Amino acid sequence: YPEDTAGRYMTPDFVAIDPEMTAAEALAHIRQHGRKKETLNVVYLVDKDGRLVEDLTLGNLVLADPDAKVLDIVDPGFVDLRDTTPQEKVLEAFKKYDRVALPVTDVSGRMLGIITVDDVMDVAEDEMTAKAAELVMATGKASTSMMQTKLKVGFNRASRLMEDLERFGII
Repeated sequence: YPEDTAGRYMTPDFVAIDPEMTAAEALAHIRQHGRKKETLNVVYLVDKDGRLVEDLTLGNLVLADPDAKVLDIVDPGFVDLRDTTPQEKVLEAFKKYDRVALPVTDVSGRMLGIITVDDVMDVAEDEMTAKAAELVMATGKASTSMMQTKLKVGFNRASRLMEDLERFGII
Protein backbone atom coordinates (compact mmCIF):
# COMPACT_ATOMS: atom_id res chain seq x y z
CA TYR A 1 0.00 0.00 0.00
CA PRO A 2 1.17 3.55 -0.64
CA GLU A 3 2.86 5.43 2.18
CA ASP A 4 0.65 7.57 4.38
CA THR A 5 -2.52 5.58 3.69
CA ALA A 6 -4.75 3.46 5.89
CA GLY A 7 -3.68 0.34 4.02
CA ARG A 8 -0.07 0.90 5.11
CA TYR A 9 -1.03 1.03 8.81
CA MET A 10 -3.64 -1.73 9.01
CA THR A 11 -3.23 -5.25 10.31
CA PRO A 12 -5.05 -8.26 8.86
CA ASP A 13 -5.36 -9.79 12.36
CA PHE A 14 -9.04 -9.31 13.20
CA VAL A 15 -12.01 -11.53 14.01
CA ALA A 16 -14.71 -11.82 11.36
CA ILE A 17 -18.02 -13.51 11.98
CA ASP A 18 -20.85 -14.56 9.69
CA PRO A 19 -23.84 -12.19 9.94
CA GLU A 20 -26.18 -15.20 10.12
CA MET A 21 -24.58 -16.59 13.31
CA THR A 22 -26.33 -16.46 16.64
CA ALA A 23 -24.68 -14.74 19.58
CA ALA A 24 -23.77 -18.14 21.05
CA GLU A 25 -22.23 -19.30 17.75
CA ALA A 26 -20.30 -16.04 17.41
CA LEU A 27 -18.86 -16.35 20.92
CA ALA A 28 -17.80 -19.94 20.21
CA HIS A 29 -16.18 -18.75 16.95
CA ILE A 30 -14.31 -16.00 18.81
CA ARG A 31 -13.06 -18.49 21.41
CA GLN A 32 -11.79 -20.73 18.63
CA HIS A 33 -10.28 -18.06 16.33
CA GLY A 34 -9.62 -15.04 18.54
CA ARG A 35 -6.22 -15.92 19.94
CA LYS A 36 -3.38 -13.66 18.80
CA LYS A 37 -5.73 -11.26 17.04
CA GLU A 38 -4.98 -7.54 17.34
CA THR A 39 -8.11 -6.79 19.38
CA LEU A 40 -11.31 -8.50 20.40
CA ASN A 41 -13.09 -5.35 21.56
CA VAL A 42 -14.82 -5.19 18.20
CA VAL A 43 -15.66 -8.05 15.85
CA TYR A 44 -16.69 -7.62 12.25
CA LEU A 45 -19.65 -9.12 10.43
CA VAL A 46 -18.38 -10.13 7.01
CA ASP A 47 -20.52 -11.77 4.33
CA LYS A 48 -19.56 -14.78 2.24
CA ASP A 49 -18.00 -12.46 -0.38
CA GLY A 50 -15.73 -10.86 2.21
CA ARG A 51 -17.69 -7.60 2.35
CA LEU A 52 -18.01 -5.77 5.64
CA VAL A 53 -21.64 -5.72 6.73
CA GLU A 54 -21.38 -4.24 10.23
CA ASP A 55 -19.27 -4.18 13.36
CA LEU A 56 -20.21 -5.37 16.83
CA THR A 57 -18.68 -4.67 20.21
CA LEU A 58 -17.80 -7.67 22.29
CA GLY A 59 -19.76 -6.16 25.19
CA ASN A 60 -23.00 -6.09 23.16
CA LEU A 61 -22.36 -9.62 21.96
CA VAL A 62 -21.73 -11.00 25.46
CA LEU A 63 -24.87 -9.33 26.83
CA ALA A 64 -27.13 -10.47 23.97
CA ASP A 65 -29.57 -13.34 24.11
CA PRO A 66 -27.59 -16.43 23.03
CA ASP A 67 -30.18 -17.22 20.34
CA ALA A 68 -30.23 -13.70 18.86
CA LYS A 69 -28.80 -13.27 15.37
CA VAL A 70 -25.68 -11.11 15.51
CA LEU A 71 -27.08 -8.88 12.78
CA ASP A 72 -29.96 -8.02 15.14
CA ILE A 73 -27.56 -7.04 17.95
CA VAL A 74 -25.51 -4.41 16.16
CA ASP A 75 -25.90 -0.66 16.42
CA PRO A 76 -26.40 0.45 12.81
CA GLY A 77 -24.03 2.90 11.23
CA PHE A 78 -20.55 1.44 11.33
CA VAL A 79 -17.63 3.54 10.20
CA ASP A 80 -14.93 2.19 7.91
CA LEU A 81 -11.86 3.53 6.19
CA ARG A 82 -10.81 2.80 2.64
CA ASP A 83 -7.35 1.37 2.16
CA THR A 84 -6.45 4.57 0.29
CA THR A 85 -7.60 6.95 3.06
CA PRO A 86 -4.83 9.48 3.80
CA GLN A 87 -3.26 9.30 7.25
CA GLU A 88 -4.65 12.74 8.24
CA LYS A 89 -8.18 11.45 7.63
CA VAL A 90 -7.40 8.31 9.65
CA LEU A 91 -6.49 10.49 12.64
CA GLU A 92 -9.63 12.59 12.16
CA ALA A 93 -11.83 9.48 12.05
CA PHE A 94 -10.46 8.12 15.32
CA LYS A 95 -10.93 11.43 17.03
CA LYS A 96 -14.45 11.96 15.61
CA TYR A 97 -15.84 8.47 16.25
CA ASP A 98 -14.01 7.55 19.49
CA ARG A 99 -13.26 3.99 18.39
CA VAL A 100 -10.73 1.47 19.63
CA ALA A 101 -10.35 0.10 16.12
CA LEU A 102 -11.67 0.93 12.67
CA PRO A 103 -12.09 -1.50 9.79
CA VAL A 104 -10.28 -0.96 6.50
CA THR A 105 -12.02 -1.94 3.27
CA ASP A 106 -11.28 -1.78 -0.43
CA VAL A 107 -13.34 0.13 -2.98
CA SER A 108 -15.78 -2.81 -3.18
CA GLY A 109 -16.33 -2.89 0.58
CA ARG A 110 -14.28 -6.05 1.13
CA MET A 111 -12.74 -6.21 4.57
CA LEU A 112 -8.94 -5.98 4.40
CA GLY A 113 -7.91 -5.31 7.99
CA ILE A 114 -8.22 -2.98 10.95
CA ILE A 115 -6.38 0.00 12.35
CA THR A 116 -6.15 0.16 16.13
CA VAL A 117 -5.42 3.02 18.51
CA ASP A 118 -1.77 2.00 18.80
CA ASP A 119 -1.55 2.15 15.00
CA VAL A 120 -3.01 5.66 15.17
CA MET A 121 -0.22 6.71 17.49
CA ASP A 122 2.24 5.57 14.81
CA VAL A 123 0.29 7.65 12.28
CA ALA A 124 0.42 10.72 14.57
CA GLU A 125 4.17 10.31 15.01
CA ASP A 126 4.65 10.01 11.24
CA GLU A 127 2.54 13.10 10.66
CA MET A 128 4.57 15.12 13.18
CA THR A 129 7.78 14.05 11.48
CA ALA A 130 6.37 15.00 8.07
CA LYS A 131 5.29 18.43 9.35
CA ALA A 132 8.78 19.08 10.70
CA ALA A 133 10.29 18.06 7.35
CA GLU A 134 7.86 20.36 5.51
CA LEU A 135 8.97 23.23 7.69
CA VAL A 136 12.61 22.64 6.87
CA MET A 137 11.89 22.33 3.14
CA ALA A 138 9.65 25.41 3.08
CA THR A 139 12.17 27.67 4.76
CA GLY A 140 15.27 26.26 3.14
CA LYS A 141 16.61 25.95 6.61
CA ALA A 142 15.01 26.37 9.96
CA SER A 143 16.37 28.08 13.01
CA THR A 144 16.68 25.96 16.11
CA SER A 145 14.09 28.03 17.96
CA MET A 146 11.63 27.79 15.03
CA MET A 147 12.05 24.02 14.85
CA GLN A 148 11.61 23.74 18.61
CA THR A 149 8.42 25.78 18.44
CA LYS A 150 6.97 23.68 15.62
CA LEU A 151 7.92 20.44 17.35
CA LYS A 152 6.32 21.66 20.60
CA VAL A 153 3.11 22.40 18.71
CA GLY A 154 3.19 18.92 17.19
CA PHE A 155 3.93 17.34 20.55
CA ASN A 156 1.05 19.28 22.14
CA ARG A 157 -1.31 18.03 19.42
CA ALA A 158 -0.20 14.45 20.00
CA SER A 159 -0.58 14.94 23.77
CA ARG A 160 -4.13 16.26 23.33
CA LEU A 161 -4.95 13.28 21.11
CA MET A 162 -3.63 10.91 23.78
CA GLU A 163 -5.65 12.73 26.48
CA ASP A 164 -8.81 12.46 24.36
CA LEU A 165 -8.20 8.77 23.76
CA GLU A 166 -7.70 8.19 27.49
CA ARG A 167 -10.69 10.34 28.47
CA PHE A 168 -12.99 8.34 26.22
CA GLY A 169 -11.57 5.07 27.55
CA ILE A 170 -10.06 4.08 24.22
CA ILE A 171 -6.62 3.49 25.68
